[in-house]
Amino acid sequence: MPIEIFCCYARKDQPLLHELKIHLMPLQRKAVITLWADTNIDAGGEWEEEIEKHLNTAQVILLLVSPYFIASDYCYSVEMKRAIERHEQGVARVIPVILRPVYWHSSPFSKLHALPRSAKPITTWRNRDAAWLDVVISILPIIENILAQTNALQEYRPQIQELKAKLDLELVQLETTPDQESNPPVHTPIEPRIFLRSVRNPISITVLIVLAIFVIAGGAYLTAVNHPHINSPGPTATAKGAATVQAIATLNASLSNPYPPYKGALALNNSLTETTSTGTRK
Repeated sequence: MPIEIFCCYARKDQPLLHELKIHLMPLQRKAVITLWADTNIDAGGEWEEEIEKHLNTAQVILLLVSPYFIASDYCYSVEMKRAIERHEQGVARVIPVILRPVYWHSSPFSKLHALPRSAKPITTWRNRDAAWLDVVISILPIIENILAQTNALQEYRPQIQELKAKLDLELVQLETTPDQESNPPVHTPIEPRIFLRSVRNPISITVLIVLAIFVIAGGAYLTAVNHPHINSPGPTATAKGAATVQAIATLNASLSNPYPPYKGALALNNSLTETTSTGTRK
């Protein structure tokens, strides 16, 4: 007779229950287990009576633990309470399966060995299929022990051995093969707002001004080298040189100014404006 597994879960975790059912399907196909949850209740059925009946007959009870499970009065105070009673009586095995991160260590089931490995929540695994596979592989020995107690192990031993070999191989392949789709690289573009925020920083303004002066000075040097006749001595060139010296002196003063650098930058801007006016004046 197949081992009956009862799933105790919160409504919000129904998608994760569906994933568990998919991963337990090989055991169901081999007729090793039957899986029951309240989703099996037909329309018009007495749901509370159905839950109580299967909760009292199941040999394995899975507690699908999450914040929603802990917060649910029915899951925590009715289903979980009855499951722990049957576990302590030795007529059922209760297995907590941690679905989502939540504080469960002060719960009545905290003394029980939780799945998956190291009680790491299912949703935090890099590869969720590997997490469910770990749960299924961990449940198989428990099923073997229950079958041995009912003297039905010989009947199911070939199916269980075949399943264990296939599941172990699949788990090894999942752990050794990198899953490119489960954790794709994320390229985060620089937002204009972040750039503008950094530019508003007074230190950043000073750095940008110094870089601008170096660019201007480099351009002037290249112009002087390539076109020496443009910078021939004259009144205009002398005025430009004096204005440039004054601008550099203003920059030095802004860098040593105890006040925020943007005030010095404002003075430098005025000096550069005068330089332009002086250079273009006839």
